[in-house]
Amino acid sequence: MSPFAETVTSTELLAAFGDEGTALVMYDAAKPAVVSAPAAELYQVRGGHITALRIVFDRLPFALASGEVVPRTR
Repeated sequence: MSPFAETVTSTELLAAFGDEGTALVMYDAAKPAVVSAPAAELYQVRGGHITALRIVFDRLPFALASGEVVPRTR
């Protein structure tokens, strides 16, 4: 995550929920070439320690910015 995190210019917390065993954080990140990149992180906690982490993010904004994906026009 370091290369990604080092280039983030802003973030906005969209939602955060949790209890003693699970936490879910959803946020929107921006980078110089990407205005909006939504992501979510799901944490599993046992004995006061994070035991699992699952990160999901929308790759489409990055693919569009890099030209890897070109939007269809009709």
